[in-house]
Amino acid sequence: MHPAQSTVYRDDLIDAQMDVLNDDFANSGLSFELVDVTRTVNADWFINASPGTTQQDKMKQTLREGDAASLNLYSVGYVPIGPQDDGQD
Repeated sequence: MHPAQSTVYRDDLIDAQMDVLNDDFANSGLSFELVDVTRTVNADWFINASPGTTQQDKMKQTLREGDAASLNLYSVGYVPIGPQDDGQD
């Protein structure tokens, strides 16, 4: 099995998370609408896309959809390896 295929999120889990987001932000005036779900299998991005890497930049440039008001979410296998690599840009 390809490493990225082991973390494919089912549509029902995505729908459930959308419900949680909308419930949690209900009092803020913000709401979220799921427009599309795409699944891209790319081992380099899955393994190597972490903050500040060329893989992360390329992944976002390639996959980004919508305008400035659009929230795009990505799932990769990134794991911080120490305090110098805490995932904060």
